[in-house]
Amino acid sequence: MNLNKIFASILAVTLMAGVGVSTAFATTSESQTGNARALVRSRIEKREAVELTDEQREEIQLRKPKMNLSMEKWDSLSDDQKEEVYSLKAQVNNVEGQIIEKYLEWGVIDEEAATKLKERLSNTLSQSRESGKMPMFNGKGFHGRVRFKCISNTDTSGDTI
Repeated sequence: MNLNKIFASILAVTLMAGVGVSTAFATTSESQTGNARALVRSRIEKREAVELTDEQREEIQLRKPKMNLSMEKWDSLSDDQKEEVYSLKAQVNNVEGQIIEKYLEWGVIDEEAATKLKERLSNTLSQSRESGKMPMFNGKGFHGRVRFKCISNTDTSGDTI
């Protein structure tokens, strides 16, 4: 009988310790998730301008003639051709919106961040349509903000643009 009381006491202490530890981990996890969300939210809200180095400014200057040529070619497209591009960009935005929804569903971002990101997607395409600019560049040229590091494009002559 004494052995049963000792065993029951050890079991009770072990269970209480386990609950305490899991609560501590849950609090830490929630805190880390909150910190990550706050960081994402602050980055979205700030949207600070990136300082360019002299080398980057020089590269932009070298790309300007090609950028201007691309814009001239865009301006020469028919309305139907431009609408086809806008339609494709809308499809891309739709997929990006689905990705944002998944991030929200999985707790990677919160509702506020998701709403702001979706609004930005929608506004960017609307502004491109209204201004008649190429939606890829959003009126910022080749040196505008990019979301992902990507491989440089080449034009038909093989030159990097």
